[in-house]
Amino acid sequence: MTDKHIVITIDGLVASGKSTVSRKLAQKLYFLHVNSGALYRNVAFWAEKQKVSLKDENQLEKIAQSLKFEFKLNSAGITELYVNNMPCSQEIFNEHIGLLASQVSMFPKVRTVATEVQRAQLLNGSLVLEGRDAGSIVFPNAKFKFYLTASVEVRAERRLKDQLAQGNPNVNLEEIKENLERRDYTDTHKGIYSLKITETTQIIKTDDLDIDEIVELLAVKVKA
Repeated sequence: MTDKHIVITIDGLVASGKSTVSRKLAQKLYFLHVNSGALYRNVAFWAEKQKVSLKDENQLEKIAQSLKFEFKLNSAGITELYVNNMPCSQEIFNEHIGLLASQVSMFPKVRTVATEVQRAQLLNGSLVLEGRDAGSIVFPNAKFKFYLTASVEVRAERRLKDQLAQGNPNVNLEEIKENLERRDYTDTHKGIYSLKITETTQIIKTDDLDIDEIVELLAVKVKA
């Protein structure tokens, strides 16, 4: 890794802002934004299309190996994902595929393929890598590692605001909070795939910061 090929890893609790921050920080720095979740979503998407059992690790590994992933910067500095030389299907981002992806991502053989894909992107330049094991397994020697966190109350308010903005009026703050607490427990009790804070990870508390303030804070740390 050279100074021209910097790796920034970003992880954090649900609704801590990590996905939006990762995307905006990458665009600000003109780095590639690599979202590991998109890899697992694609494997799940194609497994369903091919009627492959989500319990068959060997077949899921073959699907992962058959997919050619390319992350490319467009003229605006926004990263676009191509799968088998075609723009990634937006269908992978629906809730159903997300649930399937959470199952797919638990298989070591699939994660090994995803790790290789993520590491290969470094050949194309500097990266902002978003993912649970980004700083612990994929790039343990990354120059910058950030972990975003906020109280469950703040995160529940953010999730409520997002849901209302998406036109979903049937949401309840307490229910959202309970769901976040359950997800926090699950994400921190997945063995080697649990959320991890390494010794070199910088913890960023986002309770009193909006997205743009978080992005600017991280950008300053990277440029310092």
